Amino acid sequence: AIILTYDFKNGSKNEQSFAWAFLFEATQAGEALGSPGFDENYEPISANYEEEVQPGKSLEVKFALTLVNTTDDVIITFSDFYYHEYIQTIKLSGSGGNETSSSGGSLKPIDGPKEPETQLTELQQWWNGDWYGWWAVSMPGGFYKEDGWDGMYWDCCAELDIDAKGIGTLKIWDEDLPKDDPLAEIDLSVSRDYGSGDMGAAYSEGGYFLDMQLGHTDIVIDPSLCDYENFIVIDLFYEDDRGDFSLHLYLRPWGQDWTDVSGADNTMPYEDMLPYYYYDWYLPSIEAGADMPDVIGGGDTLASGEVPDDQMEGQPLADYGASTPDADGLVASREALIAGVRWAKEEAGVGVAYDEFYARFGNVHGMADLDGSNWRDGFCHTYKWVASDGSYFYANFDFGGGPETYRGNCSYTMGLLD
Repeated sequence: AIILTYDFKNGSKNEQSFAWAFLFEATQAGEALGSPGFDENYEPISANYEEEVQPGKSLEVKFALTLVNTTDDVIITFSDFYYHEYIQTIKLSGSGGNETSSSGGSLKPIDGPKEPETQLTELQQWWNGDWYGWWAVSMPGGFYKEDGWDGMYWDCCAELDIDAKGIGTLKIWDEDLPKDDPLAEIDLSVSRDYGSGDMGAAYSEGGYFLDMQLGHTDIVIDPSLCDYENFIVIDLFYEDDRGDFSLHLYLRPWGQDWTDVSGADNTMPYEDMLPYYYYDWYLPSIEAGADMPDVIGGGDTLASGEVPDDQMEGQPLADYGASTPDADGLVASREALIAGVRWAKEEAGVGVAYDEFYARFGNVHGMADLDGSNWRDGFCHTYKWVASDGSYFYANFDFGGGPETYRGNCSYTMGLLD
């Protein structure tokens, strides 16, 4: 056997161990090498192999490999979950000494761009492609409880792409966050070794959902546990510095008929388990033969493949509330946005009229959040003001027979007022 010692530095944003930072494979004379684990005195050889390391910190890692012989080179390949690798060669000699060489100091693309795969595996055929559904919030805490997130839900689209080895990504976008600024982007591994069905199961290896970073098995997806065909369910406890909530996400392939779940016995407080825009947007899109678009539901500017408003049965003309159809909520500067947010947080109280917000943000109308669940469910009107750097501020207003008035709850870019 040989013993390898590495200095492992965690360059990610999350706690991470050597064992889960990348894929590691060792071969000699064409055979994969295992590890003896213990020495002749039954003492463990490995050290810190699965020890979690804080971001930016280093740790010495040691483990052993069982050799095929003492002469052939040992080839060690580190690779990510895509198409990059780093190769290390350990040259052995009869005297027991060794020389080490490597392919470079970082992960490199393997032989340039990969050719498109001409034949998909069975797992790829089931998992890969476009998906549509909805996600919801329950049992919120902290800010999310105060801001009325309990029972909120959004339609969403997703794109799932795994390679022949079962490694890939799941990208999710919804009514508020389009594909180019997605709700979530999750690194996945899919294998038949997990789950009880023929399609196997998927588990997260990294990525994020909203502002929460994900790690190994934070998300597990086992389609065999679902009562319906071609159905993905993701349950996740979400937490950030503002609060927490239970997150539930339901997806089916784009083009799938959902009528089998209509009227289902459902523990979530949403009718029929159907996405909100199922009848008014999704079905007309499918009937028109549209590909899944990059944004959800109508609008003056169409995404690729999106169905125009006049072809979407049942979609009402927009009511922009106290704002205007062309309002983009763009204020003069980040400083102007901060000043307006400070005023809203520290001085504006419940009942302040929308017109005063308009004035405080430099006579700029807030952009009406028509696709948000607050607006579409008639709960309240939500407006958004933004700066050119992407910083934002959302405020909720009651509406009725008179002027729209501030409800006293809002949200804004984390750290904006620090």
